Amino acid sequence: MMTTIRLNFAFAMSLNLVAVALAAAGILNPVTGALVHNAGSVFVIVCSALLLNWEKGGGSGRAALET
Repeated sequence: MMTTIRLNFAFAMSLNLVAVALAAAGILNPVTGALVHNAGSVFVIVCSALLLNWEKGGGSGRAALET
């Protein structure tokens, strides 16, 4: 679980830093920058949603969290 959180954080920060650099260079316009940011957010949310299937101690999903 912590690996997924760290990867999501690293991906989001890297994507935003690259987008800021491209925008500062004049390559990325504001609309495209907003789309890149939103796409990165969706990617992080989807990867985080996969944690719902994470198993701990043989259980799965919410049932494992409730026990």
